Amino acid sequence: MPGMTRCGQTRLNRVKLETILNQLIPAHRRGFEYAAWGVVLLVLVHLCWLQLRPESELRRFWAVVTESPASRAAATEHGQSDRIVWRATDGNLLLKLAGYAKTNPAVANSLGYFYFQTSYALYPRRLYAAPDNQIINDGRDIMRIGFSPGPQWLQAHDVRSVLIFGKDNASEETPRLEILQPRDGRDQNAGQQSRRQLMAFLACCLYLLLILLVGFTLLSVIQPSSRLTIVQLIGLAPAIGAGIMGLLLFWTSLIGFAPSRTLLVIISVLTLASLVVMKKNNRLARIKILATDWEKGDLWIVAPLALTLAGLAMIVVVTLLSPLTEWDAFAIWGFKAKVLAHEALRPTPACFHDLTLSYSHLDYPLLVPFLTAGAYAAMGTVDDQTGKLVSVFLDVLLVPMVYLGLRWKLRRLPAACLSAILAMLPVMFRYGGVGCADLPLAMFYTGSIFYVARWIDRQQWPDLILAILFSAFAAFTKNEGAVLALMNGAVILGFGIWAGRRHVWAGAAVFFAGLLAMDAAWLSWSWNLPRTHEDYGSKLLSSALVTHLPKLKEIIPAMLVQMAEFQVWGLLWIMAVVLVLLGWRALTRPYVLVLWALLGMQLMIYALAYSVTPWDLAVLMPMTMDRLLLHTVPAVIFLAGWHWAEMGTGLSEKSLVFQK
Repeated sequence: MPGMTRCGQTRLNRVKLETILNQLIPAHRRGFEYAAWGVVLLVLVHLCWLQLRPESELRRFWAVVTESPASRAAATEHGQSDRIVWRATDGNLLLKLAGYAKTNPAVANSLGYFYFQTSYALYPRRLYAAPDNQIINDGRDIMRIGFSPGPQWLQAHDVRSVLIFGKDNASEETPRLEILQPRDGRDQNAGQQSRRQLMAFLACCLYLLLILLVGFTLLSVIQPSSRLTIVQLIGLAPAIGAGIMGLLLFWTSLIGFAPSRTLLVIISVLTLASLVVMKKNNRLARIKILATDWEKGDLWIVAPLALTLAGLAMIVVVTLLSPLTEWDAFAIWGFKAKVLAHEALRPTPACFHDLTLSYSHLDYPLLVPFLTAGAYAAMGTVDDQTGKLVSVFLDVLLVPMVYLGLRWKLRRLPAACLSAILAMLPVMFRYGGVGCADLPLAMFYTGSIFYVARWIDRQQWPDLILAILFSAFAAFTKNEGAVLALMNGAVILGFGIWAGRRHVWAGAAVFFAGLLAMDAAWLSWSWNLPRTHEDYGSKLLSSALVTHLPKLKEIIPAMLVQMAEFQVWGLLWIMAVVLVLLGWRALTRPYVLVLWALLGMQLMIYALAYSVTPWDLAVLMPMTMDRLLLHTVPAVIFLAGWHWAEMGTGLSEKSLVFQK
């Protein structure tokens, strides 16, 4: 039209596009809602049906509950290692191979598991299977070394017992313990064992309560006088408290103070004093007991809530009744927790530079080990069975964190159903409470992407602060978390460039500054730690990455095949695709596109990490693929829920993604 300004023409084009898109929306939007509910209920029914299998988690739960503690311990190599450690003298042990164990490659896996498990159970004493400068990653390394030192070496390293693995004839026991020196005196008063375990359990519960109070205090600082729902109190507050407690214990350990009851008492006093001051100044967050925004049909929330609580209860019970048997749990996270419970990081414990302990990934972040070491400090003893309370506590927090993100855009009942699907996933039972850091990483990452999305949608500073906190916690949980945290910052920066707003640019600068400030001490302390064998960081940044890209032809199909494993994921991935297609209008929302970008980058980074791994892909991918994809599940469920929330809404000019 003649005389129309550029601004007017742009506005007219937007209106035309809005009209066209709304015409494409079917008139019977209710049909989309029915289809979405049908898919979600089908997924829930399928997950319940999976529990009827003989090998299901429900059957495993029943088997663990009905077994006696003695039979559970006797049936595991963990119990065998504990018995060996109890019978050994107070000095170190030497592992020697005999008979078939020297040459038979079939024994490599069982030898590696036995070595790592016994090394964990024995700490702070040592199990030597190689010279001090020898890297050990698996049982094959031990067999190849064939370590057999002389008496002088044994005396210099305080070796008082020999542990023989393998046998020369059918009459010998394997593994077999030989005592070289008399045993020192030791308290073996078994009559007080039950009382000690009860006191340790109560102390650990008080420690978890302290974590909750620390998180509630920080929430009140970030959002003074705010109203918190019950779900926020039991989900958001302990998640923040866990991250802060892990960092506090790390920082004080750097100063030279290992976790102790005295340190926990000081933290408790400071926390309670802060709560009293904020209460006096009317800045304490208030808890909203009853919801006032109930809608029609919300009473049906009882059904998905019951499924959620049942699933989480199974994880908790099996965790507390089962020993620590997951390889990574005792070889990496549990071992580091024992080290940190015994020694402060100043001076640096020798084990962090001991290449014979390379299998424990010396450079892995320490948030989860420090939280477990804090539990040991509260209990006054290293009790890994009771200490698993910390592990399961962090793991189950994932479900309320996901529910909070869903409730931001989704109604109460569908949000509860999607949360129930998460709680009932077989992969949740597989890794829930085992003592690894994958679910804690997923939980912290859930908080980070949720508040990144809220910041982009609302540009409110409390959201950015929480995004920084959760990103820093994720970076201090696993090496993958550092990459995910940087991706969060990259998305915030990209949105600032696209929007062209100084306010958003400032948000990106604050994000990176806050992330660096919180994790700078860890980056500085860990800079010189050995990065043996894997070292994905340097390999992904190397120009040699290009030569590994052809492996993606093998990796990407394997990832797709893993997503189709219904006995691991149920129908989760199919449900997500259907809900995204039904709620396609959500693609006009910037916060949804941001989450799609984060999910795409996360999958790409994981695929590239597989491409540069030194391990055999045919062995590594089946063992680890489900754990890595577990990290992506919160983003997938968020996308499914946020797309679902858009099924019944039309488009407006304000919602168009290209709006400046």
